[in-house]
Amino acid sequence: MCDSARLNEFDYIVVGGGTAGCVVAARLTESGKHRVLLLEAGGSDDRFFVRMPIGYGKCFYDARLNWMYRSEPEAALNDRNGYWPRGKLLGGSGSINAMVYVRGLRQDYDDWATLGNPGWAWNDVQPYFEKIQTRTTDISADAHPLCRAFIAAGEELGVPRNDDFNGDDAEGVGYYRIAMHDGVRESSATAWEILGQRLFRQFEFLRHPLRRPHRLPGPHRSLSASTLASCRAG
Repeated sequence: MCDSARLNEFDYIVVGGGTAGCVVAARLTESGKHRVLLLEAGGSDDRFFVRMPIGYGKCFYDARLNWMYRSEPEAALNDRNGYWPRGKLLGGSGSINAMVYVRGLRQDYDDWATLGNPGWAWNDVQPYFEKIQTRTTDISADAHPLCRAFIAAGEELGVPRNDDFNGDDAEGVGYYRIAMHDGVRESSATAWEILGQRLFRQFEFLRHPLRRPHRLPGPHRSLSASTLASCRAG
């Protein structure tokens, strides 16, 4: 249990509960030795059209869930502004995107290491990618007939079939893996809840109540945010 008198004391504060922020907060609390506050300017990801995979179409222009950024005028696009949707909720853009899971190419990581970035070689990062991929889904068996026709047409034109865009070669035509599990969207927020249930049970006491503006004790500004906090075990 947590000492309510110490809810305003933390070892770490993670600002931003997006794709990276949720992972950072989860990893910091894995040992059970640290108290972590995760602040997110948006709201909860516990929404029907967020969790339902095809619901991303509903989130694309929803200002409650999306920062809806615009680029500066692009000279090459007749001075038009590009639209840059970014997630404004727990899980960040991983909670509103199309869920396509494609990692970088092996040679890119090896090049970064060669340029003087230790720990970034493919053999260094591959184990972490494989850990993440336990929450992705092969949708080829459920693909729409038009998808199958498109792939068949590509093969007829001589484009090689690729059954794994996360393998050694990303060239070809085929099906992407999707960040979905048991028919429900996966983001870093939901995946870390499932993979670390012990950890996130400590978070739940603050996940849902803070749907209204909340003032932390002490000289803090009011927060209209989903706020997660973990407490030391015991």
